[in-house]
Amino acid sequence: MQTPMSAELVLIRMSGLVSLLSGTLARWREAEANRREGGERFRSLVQNSCDVITVTDGVGTIVYQSPSVEGVLGYGPEELLGCRLEELVHPEDADSVATVCHSLADSSGRDRARIEFRWQHRDGGFVAIEATVGNSLDDPSVQGLVLNARDVTERKELEEQLTHHAFHDPLTDLANRSLFCERIEHALARRKTLEERISVLFLDVDDFKAVNDSLGDSVGDELLLDIADRIRSCLRDGDTAARLGGDEFVILLEDGSDPPAVADRLLDASRRPFRVQGKGLAVSVSIGIARSAYNRETADELLRNADAAMYAAKGRGKGYFELFEHDMHTTALGRLDLEGGLRRAVHNTGSSNSGTRGA
Repeated sequence: MQTPMSAELVLIRMSGLVSLLSGTLARWREAEANRREGGERFRSLVQNSCDVITVTDGVGTIVYQSPSVEGVLGYGPEELLGCRLEELVHPEDADSVATVCHSLADSSGRDRARIEFRWQHRDGGFVAIEATVGNSLDDPSVQGLVLNARDVTERKELEEQLTHHAFHDPLTDLANRSLFCERIEHALARRKTLEERISVLFLDVDDFKAVNDSLGDSVGDELLLDIADRIRSCLRDGDTAARLGGDEFVILLEDGSDPPAVADRLLDASRRPFRVQGKGLAVSVSIGIARSAYNRETADELLRNADAAMYAAKGRGKGYFELFEHDMHTTALGRLDLEGGLRRAVHNTGSSNSGTRGA
């Protein structure tokens, strides 16, 4: 038989229970205050951030948008609430953005990922965006995926300009040698069979040095610009034109083009008088054509063959084109030997005269 608990013992136990409940309540209040403080801190940071802060739920619907979006993308923050993020992204980037966000939403913990995409501006254009996406779905104060995004349009444009300048001729804006050789190698690699041939045309302006020397570099540069424009007018969108330097231009033809027909168009275009700085100029061009054979030529070999054919065209006179033939290499080597011999003779004559004057 249990002895009845004394009133004093009951009071002691009730006092302990009250103390325990008071402590628990205090801790709950403290946790709630910290949670509210954290939420307020988060909202304050977001409200005052220069970056665009976007919070989406687990399926990509925007549930919060920071005011900074207006300065970057033109939207009022309330306009984007309830929108799907994927619908605001450039169609070419939508799949990659969706893949990253879905992967983060399915992950455990506060994983993060960095993505770049184009976000549609309110005016219909697109802004280049670099964003860090974090998984805060389990954070009671956030409960979503957080995108911390910034406008990197200027940086992207600068990168594109630098890349363009690295692969294009600064005067004519045609491709340079590096890009042209890369295009040839890609064209050779894309051939499904060796019977699918590509062609390289090598174009040289006849007597260009005389124009430069007599009328000046500015006239020569403007003439080269006009020639580049006429070359463009003779080609299709899939063809590639490049300037190797000086008055040397090259053209890559693919997809069953007729190289002699293109050469004829180029010759006809060059025969029309040029008007440069008020001066009428009549110039001609010589063109060499090399076609890929049934072996695996390199870009340098095709350029060399087209160059040899161009010199053969010059040998006929001005304003002609020639198709490459293998015996042209022998002629080209003979020409190089002759030029080397002449340079050595001039050098030796100059050394001999210098020695005589010294005596």
